Amino acid sequence: MIAEIRATIDEVLTPGRLSSAVVACAGFPRPAEVVGPQPAARVVDLDRPVDHGPVDPDGPVDPGAPVASPGVVDPGPPTASPGVVEGIALILRTPADLRRIAEPASRLPSARRLVVHVVEAPEWWHLRTPGEGGFAVRALDSLRLARHGETGWIAEMHFHAAVPPAGVLASMAGPLRPGSAGAPGTAEPGDRPGTPAARTGGPAARPARVRERPVRPVRPVDELSVNPVGFLGAPELGTADLLRRDGRWEAVLDGAPVVVFPEPSGRVTDVEVARLRPLRAIRVDWAAQGGLADLVVALAAAGVPLLVSRIPAEVRPVLGEELARLLESATPELLADDLRREEHSVGLRRRALLAHGRRARAARPRISVLLATRRPEMVGFALSQIARQRLVDAEVVLAAHGFSAADALRGVPGAGPYPVTAVEADAATPFGEVLNRAVSRAGGDYLAKWDDDDWYGPHHLADMHLARVYSGAEVTGTSAELFYLEELDTTVRHRWACETWQDFVSGGTIFMPRDTFEAVGGFRPVARTVDGQFLEAVLRAGGRIYQTHGLGFLIRRGRPDRHTWQEGADWFLEQAVERWEGFRPPATVTG
Repeated sequence: MIAEIRATIDEVLTPGRLSSAVVACAGFPRPAEVVGPQPAARVVDLDRPVDHGPVDPDGPVDPGAPVASPGVVDPGPPTASPGVVEGIALILRTPADLRRIAEPASRLPSARRLVVHVVEAPEWWHLRTPGEGGFAVRALDSLRLARHGETGWIAEMHFHAAVPPAGVLASMAGPLRPGSAGAPGTAEPGDRPGTPAARTGGPAARPARVRERPVRPVRPVDELSVNPVGFLGAPELGTADLLRRDGRWEAVLDGAPVVVFPEPSGRVTDVEVARLRPLRAIRVDWAAQGGLADLVVALAAAGVPLLVSRIPAEVRPVLGEELARLLESATPELLADDLRREEHSVGLRRRALLAHGRRARAARPRISVLLATRRPEMVGFALSQIARQRLVDAEVVLAAHGFSAADALRGVPGAGPYPVTAVEADAATPFGEVLNRAVSRAGGDYLAKWDDDDWYGPHHLADMHLARVYSGAEVTGTSAELFYLEELDTTVRHRWACETWQDFVSGGTIFMPRDTFEAVGGFRPVARTVDGQFLEAVLRAGGRIYQTHGLGFLIRRGRPDRHTWQEGADWFLEQAVERWEGFRPPATVTG
């Protein structure tokens, strides 16, 4: 790794080519040892805060102010004008470091040459092109983007004018657009979920208890780095132990470390999460060692199954009582079963992200559920499924295709707390056009398609939105994994890759921001293959489709002639990895 890093630096600092340069690092505990002596460049550790003394909040900011780390070579200001150098080499250990240094990078000078080297990255990750960097992109003369070494990526950019690197780096880190729901900064400050309140008056009031050593709040989770992406439903390895050895946390399996967390605090990045995926679980003995809250919350947010001993009472309010109970509920027997293990993982990730994620803690999303149906007899059932949805602010747009919406709604209790708006279309109207009419009446920031005869778990919409937040995909949805075969009175489960990018998701789970719908011109005004054509349009427009877990969606399978999918019941039995007699929805569907 060190050889690769120094080769990158040498490429930027070729003798005689640059009269002024900066080498900036992030994610390395001892950057001076990594970059080596650099007499021709100023070396900056972006992980270290810089104390410039008293600061006038109304005064100007000097981007060329010295920012070198103590003990690292700093030959003084560059020979070029203040705030400008000829080249910058940015060395980052992981993609998580790229995402978090956008603000510290604002103190770097402008440059005409920028090399970004991400040293370690998961297999599924790739370095993005700087597509939203404003002036920097317009000033771009050339770009080389390639894999580098065994696990890394490198980008080399030349500009015809010196540009500040912060905007370029923020664009490459992606993927959330400014102003989108779930974007950074949308959560209001205040107590975290689960923070206990003290009664200060009335007959039941008691003196407040003050601990001499209060447990500090958990470090917020950056869900763009630490998330369920890459979860494995059938892991190959056993259960590892989380141990502290030589001042660092390690996940140890059969005496050998699977992962050594690079910082003493146990900060987790996407690289560590990817290396933990083959494990069935991680065992955490809280009684034997403390200081685990940050690490445990991050692992839970990534959906890593955990076997946790009794959590100390003083830590429970910091975690949140619901997450604490969920952590303690797992047993070796539960996690030995693939389905129950994944159910447990889904609950962990949801609770940890909603309580501790930087973006997921924002206001609940406003979602418009698009219920387009030809069957008035199914309206009541479908609305009852929507009424069960939790942790979202929803509305329903019922598109009655060939029947009277008023007649269908008569005597139906509605969608619980969620308002219902009805639109009508005659039977000859293509199904895609019916959906477009429904969208025209929708007021939500997000749109969610809904099938009239399938079962949805109570957290279906919340999980679709969470997947959008941590993946940044233009469309999220699930696989077609669970089926109830009505003819055989049998429930089956198929095995699909989940928590990954795909070209297709089940049509009844398509979830998207409204601007995705508008960018591709809506649904095609056709009678069949509406979902497939819409997803193809998203891909052609450069959008991405993300497939989250499939355990909150159970498809009702009747006669083949009633479905676009024409396979008979025998095919569904042959593809099954699990099978149960009767109607057997998993806990993620029943709630």
